[in-house]
Amino acid sequence: MKGIYSETDIFCRNSPCMEELRAYAYAKLTWNPYMSEKEYERHINEFLQGYYGERWKHIRRYLEIWAEATDGAHYDSVLGNVADENGRDVIGENGIPVRCVFFAKEKIGSTCAALENELALAEEQAGDDEKDRIKILRVAPLWYRLFHTMKGVLRSGSEQEKAKAVADNRELCSLMRKYCMKYTWSIAMSETTAMYKDFTLPPSDWNYRERDSLRTVFDEHLGIRGRADGSPCGKSR
Repeated sequence: MKGIYSETDIFCRNSPCMEELRAYAYAKLTWNPYMSEKEYERHINEFLQGYYGERWKHIRRYLEIWAEATDGAHYDSVLGNVADENGRDVIGENGIPVRCVFFAKEKIGSTCAALENELALAEEQAGDDEKDRIKILRVAPLWYRLFHTMKGVLRSGSEQEKAKAVADNRELCSLMRKYCMKYTWSIAMSETTAMYKDFTLPPSDWNYRERDSLRTVFDEHLGIRGRADGSPCGKSR
């Protein structure tokens, strides 16, 4: 083997996918691909401490909760399509690929609550820069919870539950706009402004990338196209 091509920052900096940690760990492994598990874990902890601040151990626990919840899951990192062990799309009863189901639906509430709690604890003593980095991470569990539950809450929840869902969705959209985010976790957004005009629109009804638009995604990564009007940072071409 002469070399490899690595997309270690595929989602852009301002995403909740922790691209900075991915790049740091990759760089360390490039220098020493045969390091021990203990040394690898030390590098992870050193990065988390330096990047997220004094209460970095809560970010470590945040990662562990995601890892435990999604253990054994396979999915397309751009489209969010769930895959089987052979890498083929899992097709739902409606005849279209299953999207964004990364762990058991009955665990969504408790898992996302645990994730959000760790982030809240990490933020308590964080500096301004560190708080921004932690808030970016908050998009992932907030989006995932609302993607799977908000529509049902608006349909049959109490007035209090409906109000909270809309308020949480407003916060989610505000975070995405503030940090100019085009990825909610691993699923890519298409150009849309509806989500910023109507906070009762559940994330499950937002406009996401489809398989036939992948070329557009790659072109944008290469800088071939400018941003279309209505992208999450609100800039025009």
